[in-house]
Amino acid sequence: MRLFLSSLAICAAFLCADAWTMVGETLEFDVVDSALFPGTQRRVQVYVPKQYTTESEAWLYVGLDGNLFNAVATIDSLICENQLPQMIGVFVEPGRVVDCHSNVLRYNRSYEFDSCSPLLAEFVETEVFPRVEELKTADGRAIRLTRNPDRRIVAGASSSGIAAFTMAWERPDLFRRVYSACGTFVAMRGGNSYNSLIRKTEPKPIRVFLQDGEKDAWNPLFGDWYEENLAVESALRFAGYAVDHEWGDGGHSIAHGTRIFDRVIRWLCQGDSVPIGKSQNDMLEQILLDGSGWTKTDSVVDTATPLPYDSICAMMPNCRHVVVASPTHPIVYDHLLAPDGSLYAAEPFYRLEGDSPAYNLIYDNRGNLYCSTRIGIQVCDHNGRVRAILPVPVRCRYRIGWGGDDNTTLYVISDDGNFCRQMKCRGWLPWQPVVDIVSQGQG
Repeated sequence: MRLFLSSLAICAAFLCADAWTMVGETLEFDVVDSALFPGTQRRVQVYVPKQYTTESEAWLYVGLDGNLFNAVATIDSLICENQLPQMIGVFVEPGRVVDCHSNVLRYNRSYEFDSCSPLLAEFVETEVFPRVEELKTADGRAIRLTRNPDRRIVAGASSSGIAAFTMAWERPDLFRRVYSACGTFVAMRGGNSYNSLIRKTEPKPIRVFLQDGEKDAWNPLFGDWYEENLAVESALRFAGYAVDHEWGDGGHSIAHGTRIFDRVIRWLCQGDSVPIGKSQNDMLEQILLDGSGWTKTDSVVDTATPLPYDSICAMMPNCRHVVVASPTHPIVYDHLLAPDGSLYAAEPFYRLEGDSPAYNLIYDNRGNLYCSTRIGIQVCDHNGRVRAILPVPVRCRYRIGWGGDDNTTLYVISDDGNFCRQMKCRGWLPWQPVVDIVSQGQG
């Protein structure tokens, strides 16, 4: 698959050379022995437009799988025609592990690109960008990459298409504009879960263009590419994202994605900032105040659970249930509470998203369970289903707790700092009066 995409990129480069004389400059270097992807090596190319000056902030285009879509020639041409702002391109190949004879021992492409984790975004930010900024153009111009995530685009096709989305989804503080062509939102390494995650998660500031063809099914073992791209587009619209698409009748190819690239890149560059949309998720509507986000605070609340159990646990406001989290699996067990304080009738009742175990647990006074996890605070209903996910402004382990007037302030406590936000709902603490919560029914 990687060979197929790379071959298309090479052919496209020759076609581009015949059709357009580039006025910008392309530099390149190798990244060897990555700290985040040990033992790998890869080539990185950097495009710098002729019009670029260090006095004005250029936009940034990150191309995964290298120079797909004739991106360098198209961006160069559109800049010359004043249809795009100044834009630096950084084109990153997937990693390979080779021996001393240059024999490939392992292709890292699927691991790096199909994994639904922040690792690739962090690799590009911490190991590729610093190397880019060490370069200078032939006429001595220093390269300075924008830190403004609203001016950063990331793009790719197939596995690098889902990778482009993942980089923005996991790190919208770094990347906010995405082009995903025939993206592998299928059951390779969890990409098929994006459909539900997007619907459950509080919207993020991301702008997304999707492309695919109805005959796309590179490997039906993993699912139907086209159907999954339709599902992701539907989920993005449900959640209020700025999203556009172009569906064709082709198969797993970048030909269509290349033909429309000039329109895509102009659409992605619209607006100085990427707005946060309004989701149709009813649980988010029930618990979140409009316009209330996380703010840093020096306040600290007690997030410990004062219960006589040596576990990550919490008590339901009706004092009839105690939930206990697995320290290693995304499961929270529900137990009934006997009058003598013993627990019985345990069931693995709550199944958290993202293969992410809970760090700690709290309840609101309606009986909804809040679980702090790697992907955010997951909010579960009475029937054990995750109904909402609140991204948090920290990337280390953290705890959550209630505080403020009437316990309407939700706190995040971590080594990265403490944060809080006002909530529409109210928290409940185990030393407060028992609450006769209203049943949510069988679901």
